[in-house]
Amino acid sequence: MRVQGGHPPGGSRAEPWDFAVAVAVKKSVTLVFASCALNMRRRRYLMAPLFFMDTLSWHGFSRQGKPLFSSLTWKIADGERWAVVGPEGCGKSTLLRLMAGLIRPDGGHLWLSGQPLAQVANRAEILGVLFAEPVPRFLTPVVWEEVALTPSACGVTGTVLQQRVAEALREAGIPEVLASRELASLSMAQAARVALAAVLVMQPRLLLWDEPGRDLSEAGERALARQLREKPLASVVFTSRQARAELFADRLVYWEEEGLKIS
Repeated sequence: MRVQGGHPPGGSRAEPWDFAVAVAVKKSVTLVFASCALNMRRRRYLMAPLFFMDTLSWHGFSRQGKPLFSSLTWKIADGERWAVVGPEGCGKSTLLRLMAGLIRPDGGHLWLSGQPLAQVANRAEILGVLFAEPVPRFLTPVVWEEVALTPSACGVTGTVLQQRVAEALREAGIPEVLASRELASLSMAQAARVALAAVLVMQPRLLLWDEPGRDLSEAGERALARQLREKPLASVVFTSRQARAELFADRLVYWEEEGLKIS
């Protein structure tokens, strides 16, 4: 039998199975290279910091013609607890919004769990954000429904949903008896705890939090900080109070006259 295309160089005759073997070898080599590339991507993902800010710059609200942030680099690992400490109006809330992906930087890149922040599809399952609002903005009338809202929208149902809501309420220091209460009837401190529970229920790995415990009593703030330290949760709190920073964080960075310096 003659293979189409004639004899190979050297005059030897190529049999059909020779070509079959060659194709099989080529496929095997391709699979090996593909597997190596996949393993390298997995290795980079596992070795990547939880959050990576790469030479971030933002020119809005600059002081004396200087950018508010310039070439800011910051790595945050799983379980690390940071605090950004600075006076009111220095730019802490702006930095929080940049880190949350709510505003775009003028330069640099943000990475979350080894991926560009803008491309992370399940961001709420990795990154939780809490702003210092005078009144938390709720979307449902009842405490339990508010805490269950986001996981329900993500497909969590049944017993799993009930367990996660109950755990989030406990972690936020909300008594079980309040789960059926209307949100409009809560105190400011209770409403702040519900807002926290609505973030914790998604079990994020990193929490960005503006002025944590602001609406709580001093004793309540200390109790909440102790409760959150029991979780393997990385966090960055933004505050103007040194005592609050030390309560919620282990590593502090300060906003100085020339801007924020992270070492």
